[in-house]
Amino acid sequence: MADNDRLAVYYDGACPLCSAAADGWRSGADRSGLVLCPLQEFAPPKDGPSSEDLQHAIHVHGPDGWLSGAHALHAVYRRLGNRPMTALLTLGIALGVADPVYRLLARHRTHVPLPRSIARRAAIRSDQRTHDTRREHP
Repeated sequence: MADNDRLAVYYDGACPLCSAAADGWRSGADRSGLVLCPLQEFAPPKDGPSSEDLQHAIHVHGPDGWLSGAHALHAVYRRLGNRPMTALLTLGIALGVADPVYRLLARHRTHVPLPRSIARRAAIRSDQRTHDTRREHP
């Protein structure tokens, strides 16, 4: 896949919920052109959202520009070919409920309970990201 067709996904790698979602996307990332960019590993793009904005919501950057929140998740699931999640997010966006629900979850993301095995994997990944060795964005 050409570099300009890639979809860079910026997420909080210290957040267990965010890391668990990214872990789920990892297996299909290469074939679908996703580049997973935990904020702890990548410097914020110079032409993109502020560091503060990136901390508050998932963001994606691709051929169509920048998207955040529910629209960013929609782009990720559409790119992965996950029809059920794409349809659910399409409906939620059309009904005007996807963004408010996303913002509510994002605001309380550290309190969302995860199954122990997922939480453990996310905590290990978060510990591995404690060094601030940021790379330039893709």
